[in-house]
Amino acid sequence: MKKLSLLLLLFALFVNFSHAQNDFNYWFQLGYNATTPQEKIRYYNKAIEIYSGEAVTFNNRGLAKHNLEDYQGAIADFNKALQIDPNYKLSYSNRGFTKYVLEQYDAAILDYNKAIQLDPKNADTYVNRGDAKRALEDNKGAIADYNKAIQLDPSNDNAFFGRGIAKSNLKDNKGAIEDYNKAIKLNPSFAIAYGNRGIEKDNLGDKQGALLDYNKAIQLNPEGSNTYNSRGVIKKELGDSTGAMQDFHKAINLKPNFVLALTNRASLSFDLKNYQDAIYDYNTLIDLSTSGTEFYYTMRGDCKKALEQFDEAISDYKIAINLNPDYIWSYSGLAQLYHYNKKDYKNAIVYFKKGLEKEPKNYGLNNNLGWVYIDEGSYIQAIQYLKESLNCETEEYVDPNIGIALAFYLLKDLKEARKFLDEAIKIKPFLSKGMEGITELENEDYWFSELSKEKLILMFEELK
Repeated sequence: MKKLSLLLLLFALFVNFSHAQNDFNYWFQLGYNATTPQEKIRYYNKAIEIYSGEAVTFNNRGLAKHNLEDYQGAIADFNKALQIDPNYKLSYSNRGFTKYVLEQYDAAILDYNKAIQLDPKNADTYVNRGDAKRALEDNKGAIADYNKAIQLDPSNDNAFFGRGIAKSNLKDNKGAIEDYNKAIKLNPSFAIAYGNRGIEKDNLGDKQGALLDYNKAIQLNPEGSNTYNSRGVIKKELGDSTGAMQDFHKAINLKPNFVLALTNRASLSFDLKNYQDAIYDYNTLIDLSTSGTEFYYTMRGDCKKALEQFDEAISDYKIAINLNPDYIWSYSGLAQLYHYNKKDYKNAIVYFKKGLEKEPKNYGLNNNLGWVYIDEGSYIQAIQYLKESLNCETEEYVDPNIGIALAFYLLKDLKEARKFLDEAIKIKPFLSKGMEGITELENEDYWFSELSKEKLILMFEELK
């Protein structure tokens, strides 16, 4: 009887284990076939309650948690899978990707290294490790991994795409375009590859080609806020302000806190003299920003200055200076307001000099300070700073040559005045037309105060 009882007990245990195993498989299969991460987690939880010794169950639940952006929960599940099976390569790869998303790039690379050690012929793992190396600015190391992935799988579009980004980072624009071409050939619906190729074409000066690529990227992915922003920049450069503004609007509608698109829209509004619209965006940017806020205050100051809200503009410039005493454009904007709008030459000189303390070889600060001294009547000092601006780097030196000529004229040194005026005419031949030439300069966004123009009229009359 004892032997029979033992056999019955063993049979009962076998039956129970068989039932449990069947229950585990049932819930596991439901989890595997589920269409949402929430359902997958619910079913895998049931499976794990029945049997917690399968690495694949924890791995798959970790993937579902990753997709719900529960990255710490995902890592915990991948850890458990590897505790059960230290050679479970998928969990190394998946944990590496989750760490990559968390910007733990060095840790991600360690996991990818282990995955590659266990499966050296998996092209996707090389692509993922390349992405992590690229994030650490190891673009050459990334390219080596993308090359290996392409060697293993020449049809891997992500490998060509990643290599294109790495080449772009190394300023190899043409090489980047070649890789994006291959990625697109392999995957004609690869929207972001069109977008990136558009960026490279723009960098090489092919704006029409870039526009076509951005159009295609948007056709494939109408929700791509970055592409709308990039296309807006191209349209602005091509003179299509209306189209550019529409694209910036769309980018911001898709992503309301899109700082770059807000900045571009504010800049375009300023250029179009829609200063209130620009102020609206700069207000938003000031609220959003954690760094670089001095730029937004300075630009808002420029808008308020254009609206003749001078006291508010002064306040914005001074806030910008307090935020970043090394940001010279705040000094410049404030000094120009004092010069041109307030005719407060003393404060204009103070703030231009404060800017020059930060950057003594700045062309604009030296040149503008020289013109303040002309209006203030200190012609020797004007010549000093205008000549200093000739030693600074800029595209052309017409403005300081005119200023030096005017200062010498006002000092009654007509010979030197003629000499520097001739230099200005060499740069801008239309200045031979006198004040008509000054008007043409103003159409090119050069500024002259009314007082300076009164003095220029006298100079041109005498030196013509």
